Amino acid sequence: MHGRLAGRDSHPSPAFVRRAAGATDCPVSPDLDEPRARRLRLEGGRTPNPMDIDEITETFEFFDDWEDRYRYLIELGRDLEGLDDSDKTEENRVQGCVSNVWLVTSEESGDPVRLAFRADSDAHIVRGLVAVLLAAYSGRSPEQILATDIRSLFERLDLASHLSPSRSNGFFAMVERIKGTARGWTQSASAA
Repeated sequence: MHGRLAGRDSHPSPAFVRRAAGATDCPVSPDLDEPRARRLRLEGGRTPNPMDIDEITETFEFFDDWEDRYRYLIELGRDLEGLDDSDKTEENRVQGCVSNVWLVTSEESGDPVRLAFRADSDAHIVRGLVAVLLAAYSGRSPEQILATDIRSLFERLDLASHLSPSRSNGFFAMVERIKGTARGWTQSASAA
């Protein structure tokens, strides 16, 4: 069973959701496959930070019930490092989101240069969606960002059928803001 634990026919507990989202107050579950359990033990019971999109996807796909998936999104959002009030400006606000979402971009030097994103929202599920997007895009080169097929991830996580149209539109408004930043960087870099 890809992305699921073989032989598991009950839904994960909220404690498992917290462990999967990186909570440190819970021991590693004996129900985890050995390679993942070993990684969690090596990291002190926490998922890697910054969060890895493959790990998030694998954990998300483990849940059969959408209530558990929503809980997981909320936990991802709770674990997301928020922005300072000084970063919550109109300039950083993502247009097209019903909830307030702020996105801050910085460059990480190197060859190639990478873009780092930090973001925050005033809505719990949206913060979880922000965490998914940051895991998919932050720390990548502008070229990698532009090549990332986020619609495929959106479909793989089955978000289209479980998010309201306004949340889906907000999700893609965040994607467009991130990709617009990457496009702007590549255009200014090629002009220089």
